[in-house]
Amino acid sequence: MRLQPLQEFVCDTCGDVISSPDQGWVEWLSDGDRMTHSFRIIHKFNGRCAHHERKLNHQGTGLTSFVGDGPDSLTYLYAILDEGYIVEQPNDTPMVRDIKEWAELARRVSLPHYEQARRYLPRARAEGHLDGLHEGSLYLQDTLRMVIDLYADDDSLGTA
Repeated sequence: MRLQPLQEFVCDTCGDVISSPDQGWVEWLSDGDRMTHSFRIIHKFNGRCAHHERKLNHQGTGLTSFVGDGPDSLTYLYAILDEGYIVEQPNDTPMVRDIKEWAELARRVSLPHYEQARRYLPRARAEGHLDGLHEGSLYLQDTLRMVIDLYADDDSLGTA
């Protein structure tokens, strides 16, 4: 099965396909010091998929806030990381606990083909298909499509 890039996503709870951005939700937690973490893409308004909803520091918004509105869709993503110089902040540190976790969310919602390829990347690396690639070229469209072509027909979505 092949996902439609930036239109279909895999739910981090149930593993089923989210068929369009308007059917998805991004949830995360925010500590008392405003440090965000535990980003997840899930089915929207599906009680069985919501993971953080019972926690006091739960936050979230529709997946459409991150996908599908051209350059404006990235605005919310960047605001989670840093509100910018115009907004007065008590300190000037990034507002995410783990930059790699935020970067993974950013790739999922902004890089075509990444949502599907990410599930196969560990296997592609183990089998030597990514040898010689530096960190930037791992996320190029040609690389992501190559990984999908290698593994998409082997199973429905791979393993995360």
